[in-house]
Amino acid sequence: MMFEKLFPKIGLLILRISVSILMLIHGIPKIGMLLDGNAHLFPNPIGLGSTLSLILVIGAEVICSAALIVGFKSRIFVLPLMFNLIIIVFVVHAGLALQQRELPILYLIAYTTIAFTGSGELSLDHFIEGKKKAKK
Repeated sequence: MMFEKLFPKIGLLILRISVSILMLIHGIPKIGMLLDGNAHLFPNPIGLGSTLSLILVIGAEVICSAALIVGFKSRIFVLPLMFNLIIIVFVVHAGLALQQRELPILYLIAYTTIAFTGSGELSLDHFIEGKKKAKK
């Protein structure tokens, strides 16, 4: 009986952490691209310039992913990741077949789920909220 209540919490934790670690792995090499002075090689899909686009993607893929891993303000930090993936799916890869856009679509589905559910009970947010309630 106890496990029935624990499994959804663990499921959300696994989703949040695993997807965010995988996205973090995408973002870390982009830091090197920026530091090596190769930002001009990054795509400019919405007209902000390659360097600014790269910086924004690094922010989403590294900073936001790190926040999601620990479960901090997940509903806020998931939004830049979702925006990034919407641009990838519908702008950068717009001409590709659905099968070629499958991975970013799966990321988008996972992040949309997190946007609706929040970080869950196994998160920094839940821990902080518990501390706030204990003080009252």
